[in-house]
Amino acid sequence: MFINKMNGFEVVNTGEDSFFALSLDPASGGRKIRVVVANGKLQNAEFSDVDCLTVSDDRGYEHADLSVKAGSVEKQPLPYMPMPMSLVPQFKPFFDVWIHPTGKSWSNCAVEGRDDIVIYSNDKTRGRIVCQEVMSPSVTARQQEKEQKGYVKVSGAFYVDGKIKY
Repeated sequence: MFINKMNGFEVVNTGEDSFFALSLDPASGGRKIRVVVANGKLQNAEFSDVDCLTVSDDRGYEHADLSVKAGSVEKQPLPYMPMPMSLVPQFKPFFDVWIHPTGKSWSNCAVEGRDDIVIYSNDKTRGRIVCQEVMSPSVTARQQEKEQKGYVKVSGAFYVDGKIKY
């Protein structure tokens, strides 16, 4: 099941070289893979029906690629700072999203009562939707910045099954 390298896991670090992780994307059969690593060694890898990791805070949370060599697991963090989906307040039923011609997307209107949480996808996230808490001085200025970069506002979008639909 877990051969050399797997791309995209949400990871919760539990100590030095110890963590548990869940694949961001389903594996064959539509199920995700849950991994447990202790002291850099693979302890367990199994299929899971869990959609996302449930955590109480974002300390030690990250997205990473994992590779296994002779039972040892190496973790390569992905180049963005995600917020655990289990900590994201409820998504609005419909919201505005800014879409770029290249397929990137961005919204700060998706989360109920929180314009400081953005959801986005781009090349760094490999097209996956990621939530991130930001310190944005002006919502309007950020939206205008996106429009200046070629993003187009689409109203009536919604979030379902890890995707933005519009």
